Amino acid sequence: MIPVMIVPTLNQHDLCRQMIASIDVKVDNLLIINNDSGNDFWCDKNEMVAQMRVLNMPSNLGVSSSWNLGIKSYPMAS
Repeated sequence: MIPVMIVPTLNQHDLCRQMIASIDVKVDNLLIINNDSGNDFWCDKNEMVAQMRVLNMPSNLGVSSSWNLGIKSYPMAS
Protein backbone atom coordinates (compact mmCIF):
# COMPACT_ATOMS: atom_id res chain seq x y z
CA MET A 1 0.00 0.00 0.00
CA ILE A 2 1.20 3.49 -0.86
CA PRO A 3 0.24 6.11 1.79
CA VAL A 4 0.62 9.19 -0.46
CA MET A 5 1.31 9.46 -4.18
CA ILE A 6 2.19 12.96 -5.42
CA VAL A 7 1.96 13.62 -9.16
CA PRO A 8 2.88 17.05 -10.53
CA THR A 9 1.59 17.73 -14.04
CA LEU A 10 1.98 20.65 -16.43
CA ASN A 11 0.42 19.53 -19.69
CA GLN A 12 -0.40 16.26 -21.46
CA HIS A 13 -3.26 15.57 -19.06
CA ASP A 14 -4.23 12.57 -21.19
CA LEU A 15 -1.02 10.81 -20.12
CA CYS A 16 -1.74 11.62 -16.48
CA ARG A 17 -5.23 10.13 -16.84
CA GLN A 18 -3.71 6.97 -18.35
CA MET A 19 -1.27 6.75 -15.44
CA ILE A 20 -4.11 7.05 -12.91
CA ALA A 21 -6.13 4.39 -14.74
CA SER A 22 -3.11 2.03 -14.64
CA ILE A 23 -2.63 2.11 -10.84
CA ASP A 24 -2.84 -1.48 -9.64
CA VAL A 25 -1.82 -1.21 -5.97
CA LYS A 26 -3.77 0.43 -3.15
CA VAL A 27 -3.07 4.14 -2.73
CA ASP A 28 -4.48 5.92 0.32
CA ASN A 29 -4.07 9.47 -1.01
CA LEU A 30 -3.41 10.54 -4.58
CA LEU A 31 -2.50 14.21 -4.94
CA ILE A 32 -2.42 15.70 -8.44
CA ILE A 33 -0.73 19.10 -8.59
CA ASN A 34 -1.81 20.77 -11.83
CA ASN A 35 0.73 23.44 -12.77
CA ASP A 36 -1.15 24.38 -15.97
CA SER A 37 -2.87 27.61 -14.95
CA GLY A 38 -4.96 27.69 -18.13
CA ASN A 39 -6.73 24.34 -17.72
CA ASP A 40 -8.34 22.68 -14.73
CA PHE A 41 -7.46 19.02 -14.41
CA TRP A 42 -10.22 16.41 -14.17
CA CYS A 43 -10.06 12.66 -14.01
CA ASP A 44 -12.12 9.68 -12.92
CA LYS A 45 -10.85 8.07 -9.74
CA ASN A 46 -9.36 4.60 -9.98
CA GLU A 47 -10.93 2.00 -7.65
CA MET A 48 -7.48 1.33 -6.13
CA VAL A 49 -7.26 4.95 -4.92
CA ALA A 50 -9.03 5.71 -1.62
CA GLN A 51 -8.89 9.52 -1.88
CA MET A 52 -7.90 11.77 -4.77
CA ARG A 53 -7.29 15.52 -4.57
CA VAL A 54 -6.41 17.94 -7.35
CA LEU A 55 -4.69 21.23 -6.64
CA ASN A 56 -4.96 23.64 -9.59
CA MET A 57 -2.06 26.07 -9.22
CA PRO A 58 -2.23 29.66 -10.52
CA SER A 59 1.22 29.27 -12.13
CA ASN A 60 3.89 26.65 -12.74
CA LEU A 61 5.66 25.78 -9.47
CA GLY A 62 8.06 23.32 -11.04
CA VAL A 63 8.42 19.68 -10.12
CA SER A 64 10.50 20.00 -6.93
CA SER A 65 8.28 22.74 -5.45
CA SER A 66 5.23 20.65 -6.33
CA TRP A 67 6.67 17.64 -4.50
CA ASN A 68 7.48 19.84 -1.49
CA LEU A 69 3.92 21.19 -1.48
CA GLY A 70 2.61 17.63 -1.61
CA ILE A 71 4.82 16.54 1.28
CA LYS A 72 3.68 19.52 3.35
CA SER A 73 0.06 18.66 2.55
CA TYR A 74 0.38 15.28 4.31
CA PRO A 75 2.74 15.89 7.26
CA MET A 76 1.52 12.86 9.25
CA ALA A 77 1.80 10.30 6.43
CA SER A 78 4.34 7.52 6.80
